[in-house]
Amino acid sequence: MSEEKSGSFLNKPRKHMEQENFLYQPSGKIGPLAWVIFAIEALLVLPFISILYSLLIWYIPIIYLNILVVVAFGIVMGVGTYPIVRFGKVRGKSKELMFGALLWVFGMYFQWAAYITILFGLDDNSHALDPGSFSFSNFTFLLLHPGELWAFITDLSTFGAWEISGGTVKGTMLWVIWILEAGILLAGALVSPRGWSKLPFSEHSNQWYTRHKLPQRLVLHRGVAKFEEGIKNQDLSELGAAPRVDSAAAEYTELVVFEAPEEQDAYLAFYMRWMETDNKGNKNYKYERIGEFYHLTPEMHQALRVGFA
Repeated sequence: MSEEKSGSFLNKPRKHMEQENFLYQPSGKIGPLAWVIFAIEALLVLPFISILYSLLIWYIPIIYLNILVVVAFGIVMGVGTYPIVRFGKVRGKSKELMFGALLWVFGMYFQWAAYITILFGLDDNSHALDPGSFSFSNFTFLLLHPGELWAFITDLSTFGAWEISGGTVKGTMLWVIWILEAGILLAGALVSPRGWSKLPFSEHSNQWYTRHKLPQRLVLHRGVAKFEEGIKNQDLSELGAAPRVDSAAAEYTELVVFEAPEEQDAYLAFYMRWMETDNKGNKNYKYERIGEFYHLTPEMHQALRVGFA
């Protein structure tokens, strides 16, 4: 397509697209490999991370550092959803959150088994864990006997295992602390996933669309509503007439086209880069997507590739 023809298309209204075809909608499907990766993470990786987590929680005496450890463990479980989603081809935010929640369930179970195992190995006088006394046989036993594990947890809540200001923390107060800990871990597991599953996926070729940044950028737009209606009507005139910036500009709106082999259609997304100043006067640049993934017909796709070359 010549540049002249591309320009004429950018300024030519086309037919109206239906709402369901206008925006990308994940299918909600899960690839079989996702469950394999989940099993590897949940059964082979997470137990060792949980043991490390429980050791840090027991030995770090500073409560603020304990909170950071809890947050970090939750984030680790959330980040663990990335290989499940990416390589397991999980489509849909709800499915991504489901795997985050499942990792949290396994993480909670393993860390409790590890924590009780640590208590088994404590020296009665120093309350320190003897070197090499962490018993993997006890750990395995607790994992295989959830009833026994729950009995130890309830006993621990009755008698307590640590003190604050000379008083043993137990009973309702201890349960409140445990529930808050579980809530922080769950929040980390659900919030840290970045919506990878929402990216366009080709059901025809069974792979993720690849992203291609168009060379020309627009001036910074903090919203793309004025472009949406044109795209919906297959009219790119508003987008084609929008002011551009040179490559040295620090703030801009970038057009990213998602393409896939054997797919004639594509999807368009807008990403903006802008500067924010915090309360201390520090300036930081942020880069994130605004809006949705908008469907492009083959003609619109080609017109954008040429018009923004």
